[in-house]
Amino acid sequence: MINRIMDGQILIAIVGDFKDVGWGNNFITENGLPMQIGIMRKNKEYVSNHIHKVRNRQFESISNEFHYVVRGKVIVSLFSTAKDLITKIMLGSEMFCALYNGGHGFEIIKDDTLILEIKNGSFTSKEDDKEVL
Repeated sequence: MINRIMDGQILIAIVGDFKDVGWGNNFITENGLPMQIGIMRKNKEYVSNHIHKVRNRQFESISNEFHYVVRGKVIVSLFSTAKDLITKIMLGSEMFCALYNGGHGFEIIKDDTLILEIKNGSFTSKEDDKEVL
């Protein structure tokens, strides 16, 4: 199941489990977001070779992050833009969380947890990029 965590009309996060993704190309984000996510579940087929064209893309946003739990367990705390706790979500193996607004924190609850993080860059320093809650 793919869940959108909202703070009123503000998208905070998209959380899901790869095991629940249907067949084909599944874009789980709307156009206009600074980080679009597509999940492809396919049998053998040919996807055409291609090059992406240079385009002017402008977004004003916080650092968007995508976390994929390869193995282990983690609790993700999600905060509103006003810094209030919205919810805590348990992520296990093959689950993900895409962060768009507000704040977040992690509690690793299983030893040897492995998480892949992807975010827009470039990261310069904690002082430039983060405000600790």
